[in-house]
Amino acid sequence: SDSPFYMSGIARALHDKGYNVIVPLNVGHGQLDASDEMSDSKLAERWGAHLNDVMALAPQLGKHVYLGGFSTGGALSVQHYLHHPDNIDGLMLFSGALALDSGVERLSGIWGIQWVARFLDGHYETQGPNPYKYPTIASFSGLELMEVIDDVRDQFEQGKTVDVPVFAAHSQADTTTPITGIEDLMSRATTKTNTFFIIDESYKLCHADVVVNKKMLSDMHFDKSGVDLRDPCAAPGANPLFRQMIMMLGSFMDEAAQKAG
Repeated sequence: SDSPFYMSGIARALHDKGYNVIVPLNVGHGQLDASDEMSDSKLAERWGAHLNDVMALAPQLGKHVYLGGFSTGGALSVQHYLHHPDNIDGLMLFSGALALDSGVERLSGIWGIQWVARFLDGHYETQGPNPYKYPTIASFSGLELMEVIDDVRDQFEQGKTVDVPVFAAHSQADTTTPITGIEDLMSRATTKTNTFFIIDESYKLCHADVVVNKKMLSDMHFDKSGVDLRDPCAAPGANPLFRQMIMMLGSFMDEAAQKAG
């Protein structure tokens, strides 16, 4: 349900260090009417194909290629690496969606649930209080994301490992994409240059807020009227450890680049 805006703070920080950065708009996102896209039975495959196209462009912009993303983008990055490991020098994951709420995971195994999800989604609303994000996550697209996660798990069960440096930032308070998925990934990462930036549960930092800094929060012009603020994640907030996270990311990139030559 998000847009490239959510990666803008991280992208700018990497660009300031001298990297060329591609932040693509994923299939089904950024549309006035996304109902057809977000109910497409081939949505997960189209996400993967779109990433393949982006990765075909990346080598033209630099000698070394690092792949990463926020939430679904993180899951797609890991999936792409496990199927196409060549010419990828590192992974960067922010609230990476490698596990979902236990209720969603259980539902995904029910036969016919995707048809039910399409019915429940109805006409998918794309206009809401945040101009850079759909107001809700389509139930059907969540099930498509589960397909990506299941494929990643299948690759790991087949014995595949992650043999490039990994940077992962995740909140322990994230209930949308529990940190257990990233913990499992890090246990399968074989290099000694991995960085796991864990945001302690005491910060109560929501899933989407990991990648948000104060400037981004201001630029959102989020409309709180009509929003149920009893939900602690209903309104966006800035990551209080954003600067520290970027510093750790910079150190990670320096070390990874040094080893890559």
